[in-house]
Amino acid sequence: MPFADVNWIAVLASTVAGFVFGALWYSGLGKAWLAALGKTEAELTEGYAASPLPYVIAFAAQATIGFFLMQLLVRLDSMTLGSALAAALVLWLAFILGPMAVNHSFQRASRRLTLIDAGHWLGVLLLQALVISLVGL
Repeated sequence: MPFADVNWIAVLASTVAGFVFGALWYSGLGKAWLAALGKTEAELTEGYAASPLPYVIAFAAQATIGFFLMQLLVRLDSMTLGSALAAALVLWLAFILGPMAVNHSFQRASRRLTLIDAGHWLGVLLLQALVISLVGL
């Protein structure tokens, strides 16, 4: 199945927007997130020595999401703002919130961690859908 025409500016802009959103989200909720995770900042940075790897992975993941979200929106003819946001919400419910809730339940993670992490991905998807719909094809 060939990919639809790709607006790389929209993909890059949605990736950057999602990445910046994540930085702001976890900057504001960092202490609550660490508490919900049950770890200290030192425990998370141990062995990484300020490695950029988690940030590289996050950026690559968000670029992948932006690319395929654009593909889906084009195929569904959902490039209007309302349609794009609705699609992002449905995708979040089906493919992020549900599986994350299952994983966190089996990991015995706190519900607060699920809310913080799932809220981040909801914001990313909605923001990426917004940017893609505004920049368009």
